[in-house]
Amino acid sequence: MVVGSVPVGRSMCVAFAFICAVVVPMTLGDGYALILISNSLVGLPFPLINALLLGFVFAKAPERMQGRIASSLTAPAQALSAFCGACAGGLITAVGFRVAVVFFLAMLVVGALIVLLSPSIRAIPRAAAWSEVAL
Repeated sequence: MVVGSVPVGRSMCVAFAFICAVVVPMTLGDGYALILISNSLVGLPFPLINALLLGFVFAKAPERMQGRIASSLTAPAQALSAFCGACAGGLITAVGFRVAVVFFLAMLVVGALIVLLSPSIRAIPRAAAWSEVAL
């Protein structure tokens, strides 16, 4: 029910900023509890991001294009995620934990900046008003 009641654009801004904020403590330490808590919190906004953004994309896409859109969104993400563990392990081995986390945080900040600075993303309204959004 959250999907229908919150403005998508503003929620995306908050979600991406939250993800960045919970990774910052890992740049300061590498204790098990800190890593466990940060990694647990970083995933909290993902269901909201998926529900809101994908809901909007699929609501605006013609029905005949839904399968193509799903493939174009999921196939690259799945292909890239197959290499994430190897990239993270290689980076940690090469430069250490903190530098690897700083690099990861930098990528998250770039993603957050894209969301925060994109007027078209910030302007996505609640689900009830999606039909009024021109693409």
